[in-house]
Amino acid sequence: MTKKEPTKKTVKKDKKTEQPSIVSDNTKLKLKLVWNDIETEYDKVLKASAKNVKSQGFRKGKVPLKVAAEKIGKEKLINKVLETLIPPRYDDLIEKEKKQPLTQPQINPISMEWGKDWELEIQIAEKPSIKLDNYKKSVKKGLKEALKQLKEQEKAVAKEVKESKDKETKKTTPEQTAAKKRETKLHHIFKTLVEDAGPQIPELLLKDETKREIQRMAKELEKMGLSLDDYLTRRGQKFEEMSSQIAAQVLGQLQLEFILREIEEKEKIEATDKDKKEELDKIEDKKMKKQIEDNHHYLDHFAKQIIRRKLIDQLLEIK
Repeated sequence: MTKKEPTKKTVKKDKKTEQPSIVSDNTKLKLKLVWNDIETEYDKVLKASAKNVKSQGFRKGKVPLKVAAEKIGKEKLINKVLETLIPPRYDDLIEKEKKQPLTQPQINPISMEWGKDWELEIQIAEKPSIKLDNYKKSVKKGLKEALKQLKEQEKAVAKEVKESKDKETKKTTPEQTAAKKRETKLHHIFKTLVEDAGPQIPELLLKDETKREIQRMAKELEKMGLSLDDYLTRRGQKFEEMSSQIAAQVLGQLQLEFILREIEEKEKIEATDKDKKEELDKIEDKKMKKQIEDNHHYLDHFAKQIIRRKLIDQLLEIK
């Protein structure tokens, strides 16, 4: 008895329940390598590599090119050719297409037939498109949810204190209370902004940042005398499962970061010379202060911290 095929009604997708993917495809470009350039570079690479090849019956550097090519391996020679030919042509392509890659390119061969022009696919990650027309509305919604949670927490704490015999242990300082409120508000603001703006993150960027986060985690574990494998064994977790969890966290962090940067640009928030001086004057460690002042990279990072703090203060003040 044959299995009954599902009806169209059974397999029909409900468009209302479909959600757009928050991971987007990479930007794809095509790069062409002319055979004459390939052949010329291949001959250069082969001659240079052959100088270090040894073979029975020949002195070092005197091995025939055909024998040297077999010893070295054609694949290795081709990789060296690509390492030389691709970078300048990739730069020209990016400039021509007016692209601003966020990652190193991913290169996939399309056609690499010997004796003919080669065609490669170049994949890059670009800055996602973000719509922030109503971002203040999202912030207000987040603050409303935060205030609701804070009131519920206050009621729960008050009830707990009332029922507890040791009331002194339940007290917190005004500073701790203010910090907790700020943290709760920011959590809900960020959560709502991501939910409402929901920028798509290029797959290549997510992959690179996840890999970087895993490497950072491995280094931290190494400092504690643990390998990543040991850590996973103790947790009873597979590498793939951990990677998926980290990717999910990284995805949310990337979405939020792009949103916050977009708001900073939209509102033209800047770190003035006065802002920088005031913040630098707060640093008591003279050596650290001098390092920041003298290093452009440090100073740029320092300015970004000031801008981000200004933005957060503005978000919390939205009514």
